[in-house]
Amino acid sequence: MVPVLTAVGEVRATLLENTPIAEWSLLLATQGGLPPVREVALLGADASRFHAVLLPGHQIRITPAMLFDREAFGATDPVFVVLLNLRFDTGWVAAEGEWSVTLLGVDDT
Repeated sequence: MVPVLTAVGEVRATLLENTPIAEWSLLLATQGGLPPVREVALLGADASRFHAVLLPGHQIRITPAMLFDREAFGATDPVFVVLLNLRFDTGWVAAEGEWSVTLLGVDDT
């Protein structure tokens, strides 16, 4: 069983630097027929940059773990990629797919 997740609402593929944490999120939902999800965890090199929270109704909200400063990442806009792990009563299972977010700068000089 590989859990399939779908986005709920707007898929926000970009994040502006210095966006308040509460103003950006990605909402995902498990597709039907799965047993109850007990816990969620992000994986990948950029996992520590985001938080994942399990919500009622088999939904998962992903939010930034910090304010991002675009200039801290060099010349090109960084693309953060995360994967999701779901824990069921039987153990952890990796969800299908990955989610990427491009950090964009604003003129804040």
